[in-house]
Amino acid sequence: MKDAEQGVSEVIGAILLISVVAVAVAIIAVGLLSTPPPQEVPHANILAVRNNTTHQVILIHTGGDELDREELKIKLDNYPAESMFSPNFTMIPPGQWPWSPGESLQINNYVPTTIRIIDAGGNGEVLIDTIQVSAVAPGGGPDVPFIPPPSPCDGIEDLYLDCFLYEMMRDSIVFSRQRPGSQGETDLVGDLSFNITEDGSYLKLAGDSDPYYLNKDDRIIIRLLENSKPQVQLYMIGNRGWSLAITEVTGDNLKIYQNGERINNKNQELDESWITGSTTPVSTWSVISEGNGDPHTRLVINGTPFFDDPSNDEFELKDIYPSIPTLWIIKFPSGNSKDYILFVGRAKWVKQEGVQIYP
Repeated sequence: MKDAEQGVSEVIGAILLISVVAVAVAIIAVGLLSTPPPQEVPHANILAVRNNTTHQVILIHTGGDELDREELKIKLDNYPAESMFSPNFTMIPPGQWPWSPGESLQINNYVPTTIRIIDAGGNGEVLIDTIQVSAVAPGGGPDVPFIPPPSPCDGIEDLYLDCFLYEMMRDSIVFSRQRPGSQGETDLVGDLSFNITEDGSYLKLAGDSDPYYLNKDDRIIIRLLENSKPQVQLYMIGNRGWSLAITEVTGDNLKIYQNGERINNKNQELDESWITGSTTPVSTWSVISEGNGDPHTRLVINGTPFFDDPSNDEFELKDIYPSIPTLWIIKFPSGNSKDYILFVGRAKWVKQEGVQIYP
């Protein structure tokens, strides 16, 4: 009887042992299957190049894996990490994703000290690389080994031309008139305001022997009052290095302000200026032009001809400002001149003989 009981006990013990092993295996299996596989982190060598002339940092992919736009983030100093869809980053040449060896990424509007490249794919964010950008070296030399980044135009000149023309045709106004006519038939009225972003900008005020230098972060307002009938020449492409001259102003109708204080004297005109860098100008300037003797007049809006005939009609362009990509041309004669009018830019609206024709 004891042998029988002992045999039963051994069987039960074996069953229990098998059950315990099975449960343990199940627990281990659940743990293994519920743990995600290790995230594959790309490996890439990134070189930071700081250009002390343009105050920009270029990141050059010198080798390793391609980096996808959707899975890449960059953290600048202690600011939150940003995706590559942020306007703070520009691929050179534009649109060439994924980021491959030999291609460059430009950091816009900021010069960081520490750059962290982060892979944001998979189940979280993993650091790929940390790059230190040292301060400007004494004497103004490069603070890191300078490797010229690839030109954004190499091999894609036609693409850039097509892009420029596309933007111009999408949102721009071209107005020209052969001869304004006699006095009283042209005027330019309103405010032009912008902030200085680079050192070295200056205004050359009439009668002054030295330029009037502006400071970084200065707020500049150039105001033309009604019936000023000025001669204006402005040329801007991009927001670095543009010039403006306003002369032959009737009366004390040109007022120039620096941080709220007027800096030109009564009847003092602006012979010349050089703006090394600025924010995009905000303008309430309005162009008013009436013909005399049927001068040939042309108006093209967003690539579509609106008017292209001899005409004495009065045209008014309200709140003019630069076209995309930051092209602005104004050649505007004084009210008593018979010179040529040319305007390239944009406007809030356009009227012909008092009737709004755009938008």
